[in-house]
Amino acid sequence: MDRVGLTVLDCTLRDGGYYTNWNFDTALVEEYLAACPGLGIDVVELGYVRLTKDGFGPYGQLPEGLTPNLRKALPEDHELRFAVMVDAADLVGPPPAEVGGLLREKLAPGSLPVELVRVAVRYDKAADVTDAVGSLREAGYGVCLNLMQIDLASADELSACLGAVVAMGPLEAVYMADSLGSLRPERTAELVELFRTGQDAPVGIHAHDNQGFALHNTVVAAQSGALWLDGTVYGMGRGAGNTRIEQLLPVLGEGPDRLQPLMELIVRHFHPLMDRYRWGPSGLYAIAGMRDIHPTYVQRIEETASLGAEEKLRAIGFLAQASSAGFSAALLDEALAHASGERLADVLARYPVVVFDLDGVLVDSNELKVECVRAAFAGFPGNLVERFTDEFRRTFGRSRREHFVAFHRMSVEHGLASPDFEAFYDQHAGAYADQLARRYPEAPLCAHAAETVQGLAARDIPLYVATGTLGDEAVKVLDAGGLLGAFRAVLGGEEPKSRRLAEILRQAGADARDVVLVGDSRQDVLAADELGIDFLLVTRYGFFPPDQVLRDRPGRPARIVTDLRPNAPVRVLTGLDG
Repeated sequence: MDRVGLTVLDCTLRDGGYYTNWNFDTALVEEYLAACPGLGIDVVELGYVRLTKDGFGPYGQLPEGLTPNLRKALPEDHELRFAVMVDAADLVGPPPAEVGGLLREKLAPGSLPVELVRVAVRYDKAADVTDAVGSLREAGYGVCLNLMQIDLASADELSACLGAVVAMGPLEAVYMADSLGSLRPERTAELVELFRTGQDAPVGIHAHDNQGFALHNTVVAAQSGALWLDGTVYGMGRGAGNTRIEQLLPVLGEGPDRLQPLMELIVRHFHPLMDRYRWGPSGLYAIAGMRDIHPTYVQRIEETASLGAEEKLRAIGFLAQASSAGFSAALLDEALAHASGERLADVLARYPVVVFDLDGVLVDSNELKVECVRAAFAGFPGNLVERFTDEFRRTFGRSRREHFVAFHRMSVEHGLASPDFEAFYDQHAGAYADQLARRYPEAPLCAHAAETVQGLAARDIPLYVATGTLGDEAVKVLDAGGLLGAFRAVLGGEEPKSRRLAEILRQAGADARDVVLVGDSRQDVLAADELGIDFLLVTRYGFFPPDQVLRDRPGRPARIVTDLRPNAPVRVLTGLDG
């Protein structure tokens, strides 16, 4: 294909950030930027700029990611241009006439010069950003307009959208953004032709790969007159991902020598990311593309470890019958509940007694405790501290004393402690306790823990806590989170968890068959099994996946839930052999 006149834009850091929350290793970003000038890439989109902070990583709230080392990573004679994206929803607050100045001020500390701002707006809302686009131009930016979900537009809506684009004045490019991955090649050609002939700005294509058409649609768009072509490294992007830049560049004539650094970048950095996040085309994404379902639904469904294949298909089938082109957490909950047939609040309410583990179930403190272990043994060799923390994670849920018995054994093996366990325990468990005393009371509650606990307490269901955390520490953190009054008793301390569960059975006057333990660790499972108590696994904060937590329980069912949302879907899984 003739490359003359085409602009290739790579948006890996922006679109790929949907999987990493816009956190990327510095080494990846430096190597990526160093490679881009030699690949035939013209523009690099660095991420999102937002006028309000909202918990995103550095490339999701620029200029935080634009550190001086990035400028140093680039060849001195590079000709790359840099872009950022702003979502139209983020332009609602400030007066439109001030948007350009606000972005210019916000981006000023960044180490890379931003020339282009891409405004993402749904096709039927394009007229709403006219004044903001003018303000961005006045601030010296070139503006690209990304028309989201353009495939859904009717003929009349396309005509209105085209009129709004013309009224905006000069634009760097107008993009057909295949937000739902629903575009097919013939529709792509039709849209490109309409916007190529109906207004003056070059037309661009931003494709998603739900149906496996991303590269095909990009090539068809170029053949139909589109001049701006988007791609991402290894296709990393929201949902099923985007056109793979390593496939698009050869189509545009780039040869093996120029592409070699890109392939090495993929092997070093993007293969591990793929192993972790698993983006790319799939059957579910294809159905979503065909049925105009927002890709975030599929991403969240795939992330729900408690769902099997049939349940995922039922969830997608439910969404296909609903208005699901826009993402809604409430609609996702409905779809997941429809798929599983059971909701968490209803499952727990069937038990006369409900027992909660504390860390990783009610309080988001699992990693905090790992950090406290590291701090308590800061004077020990690093490799031994890593052994301690690995052991701590593996046996999470044990009492503190049981953990320190293991730490002492390893320390003796390395000649770093005497055989006197009590002296070791007093010193190092004391240091650990000091760390916890400072940090533990401020640990946040786990997501939706308050809703579920308070909802069960309102039904007058007896609630208990059984934890390996010392009792006074557990009471303080629950009191700080406003949950202490919901529980009949909080049992923590040095004894194994099974003894604490046995004490709860005695206090409640309950049979084991009437009790469920809500936990997140292998130790919770073992304690529940020892007493014949039902078990419900919460996966969101745990250290290990369900198959490892529930292994060696042939024939024993366990319910699995992602978090403690009252409407969270509950899946029943039979314990695994081996």
